[in-house]
Amino acid sequence: MNIQLAPVEKGYFSSIKFQDLIIYHNNEVSARQTLDEVFGNSHYQFKTNKDNPLIIDAGSNIGIATLFFKKYYPAAKIICFEPDPNAFAVLKLNIEANNLKDVTLINAALSATEGLIDFYGQIHVDNPDARGNSIIDLWGAQRATYNKIQVQSVKLSSYIHTEIDFLKLDIEGAEEQVLRELGDKLRLFKAMAIEFHEAEQLLHINSMDRIKSLLKEQGFNYDIVTNDISILPETVQDWARKLNPHLYTIKAYKS
Repeated sequence: MNIQLAPVEKGYFSSIKFQDLIIYHNNEVSARQTLDEVFGNSHYQFKTNKDNPLIIDAGSNIGIATLFFKKYYPAAKIICFEPDPNAFAVLKLNIEANNLKDVTLINAALSATEGLIDFYGQIHVDNPDARGNSIIDLWGAQRATYNKIQVQSVKLSSYIHTEIDFLKLDIEGAEEQVLRELGDKLRLFKAMAIEFHEAEQLLHINSMDRIKSLLKEQGFNYDIVTNDISILPETVQDWARKLNPHLYTIKAYKS
């Protein structure tokens, strides 16, 4: 699954150094906060006896989780899904700049359907912050300046043909529909970190109670960490006060 990347114009983006990595970005605040979150906790670490685990990074943003995976699992094979056009351009650049191999990049959203789908978020602005951008309108409209565009949507089940060692799922309110769409293929996953987004107005499409039941049915144990909404950017705090969202990390694993 080694991907050949065409040269990307670097002049449009700024970069920062982090450990032995170079991180290109189009929003420095977002990049630094994401680095702190991904490298500062153990949510995306998992146990494996494989030299080359197969990992899915769903909601890759600019690739910081993929860089984390490659640091701890250098021979990992990774499939990345990212629908946001701005974030995807930087994702490609970060994979190239850090010489990552065996990484497949897919410029698409995950959902229960295939084809074009509405996508909401901060897109047609300078220094866009893709955190929170979503196929769920109420979730994607976090900032005063947000847009609606159409992006390609795919089903995750179409890419699952063998056992998956780890799934990172961070898709801003679409978690339940994607996990349900997998059907029995969910049993092929050995471990997962699900960034779960819940709000009273969205319980009909994304419910923690239903996710817990689904995981139990499919043979997973799980631990749940409640994340403080203060981790949300300052620019979306007005939205957060109105919606009163709940943010969780679900670490699911097989016995």
